[in-house]
Amino acid sequence: MSTIGVIFAGGGTGGHIFPAVAVLEILRDREPEIKVKFLCSQREIDARILSVQGVEFTPIPAVPLSMHPARLAQFVWNWGGAVRAARTELQQMKAQC
Repeated sequence: MSTIGVIFAGGGTGGHIFPAVAVLEILRDREPEIKVKFLCSQREIDARILSVQGVEFTPIPAVPLSMHPARLAQFVWNWGGAVRAARTELQQMKAQC
């Protein structure tokens, strides 16, 4: 039987991370050997929350979508890097499970 792998994506605020951690706790109760990774933003709060929770995470260059011209440009500029980073993490998870 192969290992189950789950990737959570989200971040920038605790409002995205804490619910995912709650789901992770339920998954671990049901499947203790589950392989989990979080893809989060590069904001310090994400690393702080996930480090305390003791889960593996990878910051990716994702930024929130905004209609403000400067922030929209930043979103577009970072889109490709975020997609590539996520794709790499998905491939690595697939290889491990």
